[in-house]
Amino acid sequence: MDDAIKQLMKELHLDFKDNTWEVKHSGKSITCVKHKALEKIAAHKQIRFDPPAMIANDPDKRVAAMCVTGHLGDRAEWAIGEAAPSNNKNNYPYAMAEKRAKDRVILKLLNMAGDYYSQEEADQFEDAKPEGIEPKKKEPEPEPEPQPDPEPAAKTEPDVKEQVQEWASKVNEDVEKPGIYSADQLFIDQYNRLMEELDNCKQQSHLNAWKEGNRQWLDRFGSDKPKDYQEILGWYKVKKKQIETGNLSSITEEIPI
Repeated sequence: MDDAIKQLMKELHLDFKDNTWEVKHSGKSITCVKHKALEKIAAHKQIRFDPPAMIANDPDKRVAAMCVTGHLGDRAEWAIGEAAPSNNKNNYPYAMAEKRAKDRVILKLLNMAGDYYSQEEADQFEDAKPEGIEPKKKEPEPEPEPQPDPEPAAKTEPDVKEQVQEWASKVNEDVEKPGIYSADQLFIDQYNRLMEELDNCKQQSHLNAWKEGNRQWLDRFGSDKPKDYQEILGWYKVKKKQIETGNLSSITEEIPI
């Protein structure tokens, strides 16, 4: 395959491994590309975008869908981006719909659609499960308790691990209180909480504490909200890679579909 993505990243001095990751889908390996890398590639290739054509527009319901057309030389391609509470948990549905549409157009114009996917589409692959989190089965087998990484002797930052455990304890109490939330709103609130806590993890020990402290909710998402669960797994993998590489930027800058 004439790999335009790898060549363009090389020209832009972008590290291919830092801007992509591999997931498994139906036994096949799928490569996903970060949104910010695709935007840099689009600027480098002088891809031009027409103003979007709105298809759905309901800010009260946080629903947005738009058709975006892009041009590379005398070629043109279009794609639709959509965002709604069912597939988007942040408060910026229009920005999310734009990202999804633009990334799809960029890959089409590079003739890479189908060979690569943007990170905006990563959660559709049900096999894309990062190491370290698995939904608890109905009859789980005993497994050893995970051991947190040793903490440094002198702390130079707030104890995120303790904060995560405090959050988890409070939420595990709330889940037992009937009538406070509707079922859907409860899951949305807990998704946002899990993402905020995950974004604040700075060390592997914090990540271990987040996983164990939120086991009850991870299991509930795994059984009741499998699509949301796949998004959480994808974010866990992003944060784990950030910690391993020392790149602790906010994961909210890299929003999967």
